[in-house]
Amino acid sequence: MSAQMTPPSAQDGRFLPDLAHVRAVLFDFDGTLVDTERLILESMMRVLDEEAPGRFRPEDIRRNLGLTLDAQLRLYFPGRTDEEYARLAARYREDHERRFAEGVRVFPGVPELLRALKEAGIPAAVVTNRHRRTLEFGVHKLGLAPCFATLVAYQDVERHKPDPEPILAALARLEVPPTHALMVGDQPEDRLAAKGAGVHFAWAGWNPLARTNADGDHAPVFPTPRDLLITLFPLREGGSSAFC
Repeated sequence: MSAQMTPPSAQDGRFLPDLAHVRAVLFDFDGTLVDTERLILESMMRVLDEEAPGRFRPEDIRRNLGLTLDAQLRLYFPGRTDEEYARLAARYREDHERRFAEGVRVFPGVPELLRALKEAGIPAAVVTNRHRRTLEFGVHKLGLAPCFATLVAYQDVERHKPDPEPILAALARLEVPPTHALMVGDQPEDRLAAKGAGVHFAWAGWNPLARTNADGDHAPVFPTPRDLLITLFPLREGGSSAFC
């Protein structure tokens, strides 16, 4: 890639914000850093089929992946008691923790992006609706834990994405104002939370679902983690990247 090339996210006419002053990068976890869609769908389908055989399809789940587990269960089975939702959630977690431990995978290019941010002194954080137990297991299993300055999980806040509270909680820990932060995600809930918090937003276009969700939105879509890295750290003279 030459120094004269247009950043990938700007090629389709989307708005590319000035990221030169970014002092922190926040990432969603599932679908942004790690490829867990199949694992989530399989676990949720098992629970739904046990409760209502043949009623739901994977497409019904896929459109709600950005919601919390509790919100999804209340959407699929309205009018049940809190105890029933807790039972279903426990059943899901029992199945999902096993699948997650065996099958969680990081998206290609993500470790290099995170290492480059750390080398540049730009703190990275995870902001997710996932429970802390599997989040911490995942970042340690994949060797990503040293890359993050903080993790904001489901238990850390009262309100969850699409509410901006998790993003604002991460920024408070990092002591970075919203105008100097970038949120990267794959779901509409990530986009809405970023807008509510007043931070820049970019779609994790290395996940095909993110590209679908970005349709009609003006925020930039980065096809690969490297494309985001190049935009954050413009090429030096002679065409060599600062970190790649």
